[in-house]
Amino acid sequence: MTLEFISTIGPWNKINLYTDSLSVLEALSTFKTSKQEILAIKNDILEMSKEKSITLHWIPAHTGIQGNETADSYAKNATTRPNIEKIPKKSFKQLKNAISNVQLQIWQERCASSTTKNGRHTENLIHAVSIHAKKFSHFNVQFLSEHGRFPAYFVRFGRSLNIKCPCGAVGDTLHYLVNCPFTEKYAKKLIYDKDNLSKILNRDENLLTS
Repeated sequence: MTLEFISTIGPWNKINLYTDSLSVLEALSTFKTSKQEILAIKNDILEMSKEKSITLHWIPAHTGIQGNETADSYAKNATTRPNIEKIPKKSFKQLKNAISNVQLQIWQERCASSTTKNGRHTENLIHAVSIHAKKFSHFNVQFLSEHGRFPAYFVRFGRSLNIKCPCGAVGDTLHYLVNCPFTEKYAKKLIYDKDNLSKILNRDENLLTS
């Protein structure tokens, strides 16, 4: 079953197999064998060796090696089941996607459960994490991160004592987008739902390119 699985993982060409069965390794290393099982394994390894580098390793049984003990435990549990379970073959792409989905889920849960104030503004605009890159201009990045030439930003990082916009309101990112009279004519060009600011990123015409 192990060799069958190896035959499906095309991109991996260097394979290391570990076993605690010294007798099997000795049988594979000799030409004097007539056992059909050993001959079949030899043929499989020989065929796969045309495209992959396969190395067999022996590890002592019952010596506290965690990986081997875990594998032995699973093997023993399998003998108590009425039917032999065969894991469906998965391609390298399927395995990669599965791992990526788990990582995304962990990332999303970490963002949702975070108690730090850092990144909250960005999370309010981008609710779901993603590994797919989206091209933003440096103006977009200032809006998303609140790191830009805004009074609130300068005060936050000790560059100024004045947090107010010339209009009298707190000069943060959302102020200039939603209710600043000095930037109103520019903000009106954007198409979005004021009750759901995250939708402003869904329209390409809202994303500045310079």
